[in-house]
Amino acid sequence: SFSISCYTLRNFFHFTLANMATKNSLMEAKNFLLPRLEGKRCILRPLKEEDAPALQKLANERDVWRNLTDQFPSPYSISDAVWFIGKNVDNPGHDLAITVNKKFVGCIGLVAQKDVQRHTFEIGYWIGRKYWGRGIASEAVKLVTEYAFLAGVHRIFGNVFAWNSSSSRVLEKNGFRQEAIHRKSAFKDGRFVDELVYACLRDDYLKTNLS
Repeated sequence: SFSISCYTLRNFFHFTLANMATKNSLMEAKNFLLPRLEGKRCILRPLKEEDAPALQKLANERDVWRNLTDQFPSPYSISDAVWFIGKNVDNPGHDLAITVNKKFVGCIGLVAQKDVQRHTFEIGYWIGRKYWGRGIASEAVKLVTEYAFLAGVHRIFGNVFAWNSSSSRVLEKNGFRQEAIHRKSAFKDGRFVDELVYACLRDDYLKTNLS
């Protein structure tokens, strides 16, 4: 594994854009892996077995579960945490632990799409309730998005429940645009809710960050 800081990414933008032919440098989702990434507020690193207790405790919070799909168990048991970590140890590079001062505070990852969407990823992330409002999620999304586009990923999208305005702001701060509203498409926490679709294109992101 290797580590990249946000400063290294920034300093490399001009060189990369000047030396990459967009058509020939696209990365298919199946070939992409996330490394350790370092920012000012947080470090993103591979999950470890010792993360299991903190993962179970934070993931078991109702406010966390309420903003995620039902693939995320509730209640979230220690066996769920061990399984998730084991999956990532066996197949690394898709999900990372979000850490602050070496403490596990959440997760972020990219899900590869298939077929005609093979140059697209879905981004997903969450952090424990007590860490909300500190800019941690915003920086984590920035680190992953910046690295992915620099590596040649074409498009990243994320789905947000309409009641989760904080997550919408996280994506908007990182250059994602709302593309669609899927009206009452999700059933969560006992009721139907709109899903907001946000997306960002590589070309748009690189141009904005080089202006």
